[in-house]
Amino acid sequence: MRTVTMKFGGTSVGSPEAVSNAVNIVREAVEGGERVVVVLSAMSGVTDSLLNSIRSEERGNKWGYLSTARKIRDLHEDTLNILLPPSRLREKTIAQIGALMDEYVEICNAISVLGEATPRIKDAIVSFGERMSVRLVAAILSHLGINAVPYEAGEFLITDGVHQKAAPLWDETQTRIEQKLIPLLNEGITPIITGFIGKSLEGAITTLGRGGSDFSGAIFAAYTSDELVIWTDVDGVMTADPRLDNRARVLPHVSYQEVGELAFYGAKVLHPKTILPAVERGIAIRVL
Repeated sequence: MRTVTMKFGGTSVGSPEAVSNAVNIVREAVEGGERVVVVLSAMSGVTDSLLNSIRSEERGNKWGYLSTARKIRDLHEDTLNILLPPSRLREKTIAQIGALMDEYVEICNAISVLGEATPRIKDAIVSFGERMSVRLVAAILSHLGINAVPYEAGEFLITDGVHQKAAPLWDETQTRIEQKLIPLLNEGITPIITGFIGKSLEGAITTLGRGGSDFSGAIFAAYTSDELVIWTDVDGVMTADPRLDNRARVLPHVSYQEVGELAFYGAKVLHPKTILPAVERGIAIRVL
């Protein structure tokens, strides 16, 4: 059976309409007989809000981070209320979102007292976006009859302890994926996994750096899948930014080397490190 890793960026899950579209893409693939690993970013704008709130926390501005928590909670709850009918599943998921935001506020309170956020604490703060998005999307897929389960990537993706720019420990990660993730696929589960984050051997949340969700997708695809599909807010890899040049057109085929060069010179289609796992494993990548 063919296995596909689908990575959805923040704009691809940035609104109720976008979430609904992403969910339908996954559902159609699963119902069409494919095994799907889903890797998600945070909803659009959430990571930036969490990062910006750190300044409020360090200054002891409690209103600032409480306002951020309320805004993020409302975004996820509103999306769930639009896409799920009143049900125990909806209430359970809203409660999970609330618990994560309560945890966020507790960390903010601690930062406010200390007056400083360490890199380890910053990683914990920014992880909340992905941790909420996987629960939201898994719940909606479950409502549609897909056996979807949310997972935090740290169950499979093990990194060094360099916070904010962690590197995978490849042997440990491969072992975890083979022992824990592949059996889930064999059981018919569609795993919904946080992009961008991992976990150190000591159990601390780590992040792969900005844009690291693409890297996460490539890592999971390398060890589980026949193909990596990256869903974006443009139609694929283009000759120019369509928002700046209306003559931009889609490139139907691009080599790994060419994509690496595009990334090196600043193109934001793919995170530069995305290329490495795909090249080593011969995994095809589609950008849609």
